Amino acid sequence: MKRYRNICERPLSAALGPKQAEKKQLFETHLTVTRRGDVVVCDRAYADYSVMAMLWARQCHFVIRFPRQSFTAVNTFWASPAQERWVTLAVPMNALAYGR
Repeated sequence: MKRYRNICERPLSAALGPKQAEKKQLFETHLTVTRRGDVVVCDRAYADYSVMAMLWARQCHFVIRFPRQSFTAVNTFWASPAQERWVTLAVPMNALAYGR
């Protein structure tokens, strides 16, 4: 995950390493440096409602690369001939608890 203050600056928080409890690392390390309006870019390991709820609650914008077998709306995109598409997902109420 990388987080930039704006397009011209360096990332404020980034990490590479073996797969581990990714969400725990995101919540405890990277999100401590986010501010309202920041853009957070995440890889496939973060394609999770709880991650989206936490970022939304912090009023961050986010881009997440999704795996091929994922949410229904994402699976529909992968099955289509389209090369890009905006996908809107509704976060269920039980996942919103992560953002509080």
